[in-house]
Amino acid sequence: MRLLIASEDSGCVKECIANRGTNTAVQTGLQPLHLQSHLAQGLLNHVQKILQVNHAQTLLGRANGNLELVKLEMSERELTEEDQPKFEVGNYEVQASLEGLFDAGKLCESSKNQTEVVDKFVELYALPGAESTYVAATKSGLLHFFTVHDGKLCATVTHELKGPVDFVQLYDLSSTMKEHIFAYGGEENQVKIVEVKRDLSHVTQIWACKNVPNDRLDLKVPIWPVALKFFGACEESNDSKLNLQFLTISRYAHLRFYQTNHGRKPVKSIDLLPKKESLVSLQLVGDLSPLGNAKSSKTDEFSIITTDTKTNVFQFSTSGQLLGKFGSSDITGFSSVAVAHKQRYLLQGGLDRYLRVFRLKDRELLMKVYTGGKITDVILLDEADIKLPSDPKDEKKHARQMRKKSEMDELEANDDIWLELDSKKKKRKV
Repeated sequence: MRLLIASEDSGCVKECIANRGTNTAVQTGLQPLHLQSHLAQGLLNHVQKILQVNHAQTLLGRANGNLELVKLEMSERELTEEDQPKFEVGNYEVQASLEGLFDAGKLCESSKNQTEVVDKFVELYALPGAESTYVAATKSGLLHFFTVHDGKLCATVTHELKGPVDFVQLYDLSSTMKEHIFAYGGEENQVKIVEVKRDLSHVTQIWACKNVPNDRLDLKVPIWPVALKFFGACEESNDSKLNLQFLTISRYAHLRFYQTNHGRKPVKSIDLLPKKESLVSLQLVGDLSPLGNAKSSKTDEFSIITTDTKTNVFQFSTSGQLLGKFGSSDITGFSSVAVAHKQRYLLQGGLDRYLRVFRLKDRELLMKVYTGGKITDVILLDEADIKLPSDPKDEKKHARQMRKKSEMDELEANDDIWLELDSKKKKRKV
């Protein structure tokens, strides 16, 4: 497997090449084949978001408000010893950049209750249906559209949303939509849905949700949605109304479901954790669109993955039942990233500086690599394992095992023959 990791401590990206079964926490375990740092710029300029453009280009969003287009060139690794595995390693070079994409002043004005008022990238993804066009969203509510062409980054237009913003999710479940549909929200910033013209010239708010009723003490329930995903539209709907379905995770461990044609309040709200521990992320597991939205309109056909501010990576059903935890007690720090890759793997990393790869269907740990820095993002570039040269001792051991297996199979076959003969003798006597 080839992975690209964003390391906060040194402000670099690290290329990690390791096979399934690698575990650096075990001294005698399989070790990574390659772990190399590139493009280090220090803690204040660390990478917050990584997006693969194609097999030879990657986008990096840094903490100084810069976007970088990075070119990847592959070359054969230099072998220092005989019988070393042969594979290619990446050489990374910045081709182009966009600077000054943050607005900390705007964030300070709208974040009086926050302990941290530092702007950052919250989303970075390709815009469906618009060739070579990408979206970068910031915590301060800036929505940047830009293009990648011939090794250059060109800013197209920037729109302002109400901040602070923790997520900006694009609806990509229908190709018949006349305009682009985005949903966003954050601390004391209730979920809003906006419509962006196809030419990106104008943004219009078309829907906003309302808070749930006051609690039993008649106090306002805190508002802090931290993540949102759409799922299939409701089949029975009025064509004159906006027909969208989505679910949100709140900072206070609420899982809420919304139908835009059934009002502005949630149709269902579930407390996932009894003590309302803070949750910070949301991933869906099921048949999904490229941007992670569920294609099905039935909530029992997908599940959710979420992380808290401690060490847990949970998987819940949409009814709120805990299906299991990834890593169990193995994870010893806050998970700053836990992303599903093609519904096959979960890539996890965070404060304990370990990169972990889990198999999504059964939550089995496939790889664990110590990276030497806090992980802020990770992408999987290639899931193929590297072929390792065979050890003569291993070949002899394998040959002995095969001979022993063959002998056992022969003995079992002979036993079956004798049992069959004995049964025939007994029948003749009768």
